[in-house]
Amino acid sequence: MIRFSPDTWLDAVMRPLAMAAPNGGVYVETVAPDFRFVFVLLLLVLVLALRRRGLAGTRAAVSLLAFCALAFVPWLATTGNGRYFMSVLLLAGPLCVALLWQLRVTRAMRLSLLAGMLVLQLFLVQQNTPWDSWGLKPWKDGAAFAVEVPEDLRSRPATYITLNGLSYAIIAHQFHPSSRWINLSTQGGEAGQTFAGRRTKAFLAASGETYVVFPSNPGEAVRGQPEARIVDLQDEALAGHGLKVRGGEPCRLLQSDGLTNMGLHRWDAPLTAPADQRGFWLCSVGQHADGERPETRQPAPEVDAALDKVERSCPRMFPPGEARTSLLVTAARRFYPSSDMRLYVFEDGQVAYKYMRALNPVSLGRIEDVLASSFRMDCNQIRGRSGLPWQREI
Repeated sequence: MIRFSPDTWLDAVMRPLAMAAPNGGVYVETVAPDFRFVFVLLLLVLVLALRRRGLAGTRAAVSLLAFCALAFVPWLATTGNGRYFMSVLLLAGPLCVALLWQLRVTRAMRLSLLAGMLVLQLFLVQQNTPWDSWGLKPWKDGAAFAVEVPEDLRSRPATYITLNGLSYAIIAHQFHPSSRWINLSTQGGEAGQTFAGRRTKAFLAASGETYVVFPSNPGEAVRGQPEARIVDLQDEALAGHGLKVRGGEPCRLLQSDGLTNMGLHRWDAPLTAPADQRGFWLCSVGQHADGERPETRQPAPEVDAALDKVERSCPRMFPPGEARTSLLVTAARRFYPSSDMRLYVFEDGQVAYKYMRALNPVSLGRIEDVLASSFRMDCNQIRGRSGLPWQREI
């Protein structure tokens, strides 16, 4: 994943300052400004300016400062993700105190500066409260994301397939503990060509009772079955793996208060109508017989050619071979999980990309423009991602 990896040397050097920006997607997904490394830099300047011998004789402070500074290198070189930097984030506060106590000022001034830093950081937390900002539903009691699982599914193992980007793995523990789960959203079905493809093929071949799991849409609980077009989409995604939704067997809806309240954006409000009820559809899955596998819709050759051309132009943002082409209602799309990028070719021939944090797709021109030998893409100007947080456009 390069979601939080710096794109340039300037991004890397400025990361301690960028972490103080009130923007999401800097070092964690949410808006979580952290002024502590700014305090460290300011205190270091003051200590060097006010002490004739610099930091000599302060081995503990120097060691802590050196460790934190050096820790930035492997962190930014690998992920830049704050969840993998927690040990250093926990040391940032003690480092501020250690440097503060090297200042040649009165004890009262040190305590006043410490209080000021605490108040400012608490103010930032209060202004960008983390509570309820990252989660599908608060976990107060019972199961974390309750689902009404029938007794027969809790008493025997089965294989469950999910096909959307959000795998809903949080519900797996409510089924039989020996059940097996797999997400096929990034698997193209070309088993045998890659290590992951071969493992997927072996996993599915060893599966017995199998279901595809997907969230219901509003109103489907009243109708009693998912819309036919939704089932067709599941069929199309499964076909590449030699699987299909079993015809003639009705799907079952596992009601979920977690999914219902998430859809209503009301965590504790009671249902006002039966149509509000949401849940997960479970549709039985079987294998296609030899020669029965249907032909799946394929994008036009020029569509794949244009998408391949963009991948070759910016392989870091659009890693070749990572994404497969999906046909949506009005566009062909490739999704790149490692960079949170999407490529589109719309039905009018426009080629565009969209970063996760950008508001709208950015046009790269028409198919013929992208396929032209003169096509060039500035990979350092990705809307929503490139530049320092205060320079980014959405």
